[in-house]
Amino acid sequence: STGRDLKHVSDDISQMERTKDEMGEKINALNKEMSKLNDEISSHAQAASRLESNYQNMHQKYEQELKLDARKSELGKTYADYKNEHQKLSEQAAPLKQKVEAKEREKARSLKFMEEEEERVTETANKFSSSVESLRGIVLLIEEYEKSRV
Repeated sequence: STGRDLKHVSDDISQMERTKDEMGEKINALNKEMSKLNDEISSHAQAASRLESNYQNMHQKYEQELKLDARKSELGKTYADYKNEHQKLSEQAAPLKQKVEAKEREKARSLKFMEEEEERVTETANKFSSSVESLRGIVLLIEEYEKSRV
């Protein structure tokens, strides 16, 4: 009966270690995905910066060429196009930021779960160690008793 109990505890500890490893792998995957999202956000931010720079250049040209009606019309259209593109990129960045925040929350939940699992595994291992020590003490007492009877 004791052998099965110890085996059951040992199996439970092994399962908990596998669960801990799986959670670690999930966290790594989430970190990789978050890194990719951060790279996308950075890329969009760079594009927005380039567009902002282009926008400023076009705006300066617009002010310089204000006297020419044909040029004024062309620059006005270009300005509007860049502004629209900038707005589109800004709108695209918002969902990406939300995804990053959601992944951060998911990561925090996973880390909390891992910490709780680790505490539970540690507690179980400590109980197991205590039980083994108790059994060793009982075995020693039995051996001493048997020696004293001889």
